[in-house]
Amino acid sequence: GKTILFELIAGIMPTTSGQIDIDRRNVMLYKPEDLIERVGYISTDGMIFRGTIRDNLTGFGQIPEDKMQEIASLLKIDRDIAKLPSGFNTLLSGNNTDNLPPGLKQRIAIVRVLAPRPRIILFDNADRGLDREGYSLIYSMFARLKPKTSLIIISEDRNMRGLADRCMNLENATLKETPIARSTGFLAPQ
Repeated sequence: GKTILFELIAGIMPTTSGQIDIDRRNVMLYKPEDLIERVGYISTDGMIFRGTIRDNLTGFGQIPEDKMQEIASLLKIDRDIAKLPSGFNTLLSGNNTDNLPPGLKQRIAIVRVLAPRPRIILFDNADRGLDREGYSLIYSMFARLKPKTSLIIISEDRNMRGLADRCMNLENATLKETPIARSTGFLAPQ
């Protein structure tokens, strides 16, 4: 149910009744290039598409190269991609046969979502696919973004949940606020 709620908010799935509004406008009425500046959905699986790494990072040209490069640098993807023989022009098949570590694939997907600087970020257990370094980089970035954007986080990780100002549970198709269990500091992933 939580993933479906995120897909509704992101405009990936249409509502069957009612509507989701962002900036007082039905999310389904936005053009894709306008919607990515309002809401960014980071899924669990880190979707990679057939094309080059550059294509994947820029959403096949939807995102300006300079914005992509800035976020790629913050998440140290540029350093990892520079080690590949074809760098940003490395061709990806878009399936499990790609010879990239899962954590790098996840960071590529995250850059694609964050580069347009969406005002709402939906984080759907995307920490599961990250390696230690990627996890630390994303956590630090979210801590810096928190005052500037709305983060809606689904995660079993208590560090990620610790970024929350409010905690909600989805029960019987209803969101209910619950007390926040505060962590006593950053815990390195196991």
